[in-house]
Amino acid sequence: MKYQPGHVPEQTQGYKAWLVGELRRISNAIGPSEFLQIDPIDVEPAKPAQGMIAFAVGVNWNPGAGAGLYVYNGISWDKVN
Repeated sequence: MKYQPGHVPEQTQGYKAWLVGELRRISNAIGPSEFLQIDPIDVEPAKPAQGMIAFAVGVNWNPGAGAGLYVYNGISWDKVN
């Protein structure tokens, strides 16, 4: 599940309840899970950082070995076999 921010209340007295609800939704979105889902991308990340993981579609962005899961080693993308 991805976190999508809720509408911020107009009245300040609603902030506390809104914030508690938002924090609960964030916790649910990033909490423990049985799996990790990585959305496929077709463009290389603009600022790759060492340890970054990406699932390349392999069409417009092919890091070297076609579609698949890659890890950035600080210099290039290594496909995870």
